[in-house]
Amino acid sequence: MLVSGYYDKTLMKEPKTGYTIFSMKPVGSELDFVNIYGTVNCKGITPPLYVSEFILLEGAIKSSDKGKYFEVKKILPEYKDRMSAVRFLASEYFGMTFEDAAELVLEFGTNIYQWISAPDAVQNISSAIPVSEKQAAVIVNAVANSLYWKKILDYGAKRGLAYDVVSRLMSEYGRKTMAVIRGSPYELEKYGVSFEACDAIAIENGASLYNRNRIMSLLKQVLITSETNGDIYMTDDELYERSKEKLMVISDTILPPALYKTSVKTNNELIVEADDPARIYRKITYNEEINTAKQLRRLHDSAKPLPYVPRIGEIAERICGVHLSDEQKAALGILKSKGVGILTGGPGTGKTTVMRVMIAAFKQMVPYGTIKLCAPSGRAARRLAESTGMEATTIHRMLEYIPGDNGASKHKDASDPVAANLIIVDEGSMIDQSLGSILLSAVKSGALVIISGDMDQIKSVGAGDFFGECIASGCIPVVKLKQVFRQNAGSSIIRNANAINSGSSRLVEADDFKVVKAEQLHITETVCTIAAKYHCKDDPFRLQILCPLNKGKGGIIEINNRMQAILNPRPRKSLLYGDKRFNTGDKVIFLKNRPDRGYSNGDLGIIEDIGSSEIRIDMNGTVIRLPRDSLDELQLAYAITVHRAQGSEFPNVIISLPKCGMLKRNILYTAVTRAKQSITLVAAQGSIETAVNNSEEGKRKTTLAGRIKEEMIKNAG
Repeated sequence: MLVSGYYDKTLMKEPKTGYTIFSMKPVGSELDFVNIYGTVNCKGITPPLYVSEFILLEGAIKSSDKGKYFEVKKILPEYKDRMSAVRFLASEYFGMTFEDAAELVLEFGTNIYQWISAPDAVQNISSAIPVSEKQAAVIVNAVANSLYWKKILDYGAKRGLAYDVVSRLMSEYGRKTMAVIRGSPYELEKYGVSFEACDAIAIENGASLYNRNRIMSLLKQVLITSETNGDIYMTDDELYERSKEKLMVISDTILPPALYKTSVKTNNELIVEADDPARIYRKITYNEEINTAKQLRRLHDSAKPLPYVPRIGEIAERICGVHLSDEQKAALGILKSKGVGILTGGPGTGKTTVMRVMIAAFKQMVPYGTIKLCAPSGRAARRLAESTGMEATTIHRMLEYIPGDNGASKHKDASDPVAANLIIVDEGSMIDQSLGSILLSAVKSGALVIISGDMDQIKSVGAGDFFGECIASGCIPVVKLKQVFRQNAGSSIIRNANAINSGSSRLVEADDFKVVKAEQLHITETVCTIAAKYHCKDDPFRLQILCPLNKGKGGIIEINNRMQAILNPRPRKSLLYGDKRFNTGDKVIFLKNRPDRGYSNGDLGIIEDIGSSEIRIDMNGTVIRLPRDSLDELQLAYAITVHRAQGSEFPNVIISLPKCGMLKRNILYTAVTRAKQSITLVAAQGSIETAVNNSEEGKRKTTLAGRIKEEMIKNAG
């Protein structure tokens, strides 16, 4: 269905996706839902539009609970009949009269983009209508930009280019954007465009299937995919086989071995280590490993060992009002580490208590020293602050980290290090290789870093195994606590966590640990029914639902949508953002570290209000004002993934455990250890056994441990 009319005003626009709700004054159509203002509401992805601009829309009439609207599939960039062409040119924004617009269409025809883009367009227009060449140039620029936006958006949408990508390209290249897209399609990867989309554009524009740029781009994309699974490198054979398979799927093309070898050799974004087998890295991840090892050596070499003796520990115990076990007292010896020390142990072993005493002991030895406490997520940092009585921040906030485009970022480093003599980092298993490299680079020489964590929990979301490899290197002092204290050793939560960790699926039920069996198809309903009974409007954070996966039965998307409908069916205000709906009163979680805005990855809050330009979120009494164009940094949080919950604790936890490929022992162990008071484990048939028996997360492909050894041996030599 085609409708036309004059653009009236924008009611809502998502800058990232381009999704817009706007009103339009229809012309010559038989729409039966025109309001008292003579407009109809339209929804769809649109380029920038101007007040009173004449537009031609393709789409369909739809209905919602708020009435009918026109769903826009496309804003047509071409006007094939004279009247439409005249109305477009006579749009108020372009600054010409209806008569002048009619004159131009009669003179040059309805293919406006063709004649407005001609080299002599300015002279032609100033000759045809009574305007100066300066005025004609303004008209040409405005009309051409409007039409070009529509053309480029339509072209990009058909080829998988997101609105925000097209917007950035238009901002950088203007009306050269099409030439850039067609001429250098593989360069679009730096804007987050998939290899498949880049490749389709390249082939469409005549690129050879055996173009070296194509193969080099493919190799980089395969390595990036491998990094999302945690690996730092791929072997030569693996990279070739995966690349060959991907190329065959995409274009039914065989990857010649000679072309593969040449592409690897000449690709300046890759590093090849000639070993048996050869290892291939992206240069950025290779450099992060190298840097991590060098920074550990620097901190070791510049260390000023503390004069710790047991007597200092005894005084620190009294200051903190605790009595440490012999094992915990021995752990204080980590204060004598050169540069970096590691404290590890399972839930309830007293890692936090040891850290408190350690801080008190350090203050005795270095009375005027500065201590910084940090953790990878906002909730983990707050937990650390609560348990130690000291200020704690996210690692990103401590580093004054500011993200940038294409992987660029600003943060503390060797030239401007963190001003601290002792840095305590909690939840070390959450730190990926990239963050570990940045963190160590920002520690000043002579300082001591203590990294605490549970080595049995799931590994970092990002690539590498920073915490595990530092331990495996054998070059960094490690103390492991084994004796359980928290919630007393008889707690069913602790007992079952230890059982899971040791490979037993025979879980003991008690008042604080319940197992509910559910059919796979009904697991979401079972979880939500139980959660609704737990829900307390005055304390929405007393319960948290956890799940290993995002999609599918029992996944967080399905559970969140269902919980939203159960707990918040009639919100005061609501907003649709892409395929996500946010309501006032919804429980939400932030997905990124944004110190400049006052929130961190993992922070939870409640939507307080939804405005025209921002959403207000109550986060522990602090109001966060999130711009509507940043809603991709927000997600419903009635249910969150186990990975997202790592580093947090909740009074009561419901675990959704459907049968899926994500079932692993360390994921179930991590989920169980998030609860302080009670757990309800809703499990599909056989899912507990599957998770417990799957202990092979698989060693991540990383060479950090070896590099640390090499650096330390080199140093010793």
